[in-house]
Amino acid sequence: MPFLPSRRADFGTERPPNPPRAFDLTRTLPDDVGLGWTAEECLPPLLHEDGARYTPDPFGPLHARRAVARFLATLDANCDPESLVLAPGTSDLFARILETLTDPGDDVLVPEPGYPLLDMIARTLGIALRPYPLCPDDPHLDAAALRARVGPRTRAVLVTSPHNPIGWRLGLDDLDVLANLGLPVVADEVFRGYDHLPGPAPSALRLRGKVPLAVLGGLSKAALLPGMKVAWASIGDPDGTRFRDTVGLLSDTWLGTASPVLAALPRWLEDAPKKRDALRRRVAENLATLRATVIACPALTAPVPASGWYATLRLPAVLDEDAWVAAFAREDVTVTPGWLFDFRGAPRVVLSLVVPTAIFAEGLRRIGEVIRTVVDRR
Repeated sequence: MPFLPSRRADFGTERPPNPPRAFDLTRTLPDDVGLGWTAEECLPPLLHEDGARYTPDPFGPLHARRAVARFLATLDANCDPESLVLAPGTSDLFARILETLTDPGDDVLVPEPGYPLLDMIARTLGIALRPYPLCPDDPHLDAAALRARVGPRTRAVLVTSPHNPIGWRLGLDDLDVLANLGLPVVADEVFRGYDHLPGPAPSALRLRGKVPLAVLGGLSKAALLPGMKVAWASIGDPDGTRFRDTVGLLSDTWLGTASPVLAALPRWLEDAPKKRDALRRRVAENLATLRATVIACPALTAPVPASGWYATLRLPAVLDEDAWVAAFAREDVTVTPGWLFDFRGAPRVVLSLVVPTAIFAEGLRRIGEVIRTVVDRR
């Protein structure tokens, strides 16, 4: 059995034969799209005097956890600092949480489509991923479909809200579905607060006290600082603290984030809103361009995401997905194929909404022209 699904592995390891295309609509790193921090903004907090002290704590220093709790409160996601565990990245936390909840041979429920983060982690732990359907055109948790996927060795259900890449977010009815399933819930909320619809979505933290729960976030999306490698999970269990304490034990085994980074974390989170606001403005402008393009090109469908940094385009079935991607590439436009996220049915591609507006507008114009030309020839 290959260590990774071969198609996803090929996408991640192939080197493009040509230089990057001028209209790359896959870019999301803040520094690559003009939304990063300057050295003058980012580096001074690292000189905090506590950064030179090594005072290991399996959950992360309390001052840093308190800063995270204050930040989450601004996103309508209230939690107790004592519930938090800090680590160098959400991938690291997912591994520790799933290792706590499962044994080799167990499985966990994951949304399909979904971001390909957990494949390697699951294989490393010797567990299986059992996909449950999340319709990209009408996303919601279907209680019957979800329960039908539960097997005798299913140990947890994973949910992403806001979802990457379709931009769906949990509603109150969805939280009821998760609570009634009776499994531990692991919720990825790294894109929380980047909403395109009125009002904040309910956080999975509302399930606290009902089921064993871990809700994840991180500095990469919260403050647009992916290189600083800090993530957090609020962990709770109706039966006590064993879930959190076991994750903490694993954290103590593998050690944690560098002291200077943890000392700087409160200041970065205090300064994060101006960076987040700039990104939200960029996304709003690109969404307006997307809506105008869809109006001008009826063969193209693009459900408006409720939140997040991405848009998905549903393309006419006159070509298959790879053929569409190749056609766009011939016009110097790069997009992400839907199969990377396990989309089913109609061909789809995924676009980043955080690329510079001029690049996004021209790339999307070229996509529209390609679609019109292909459809008119058929």
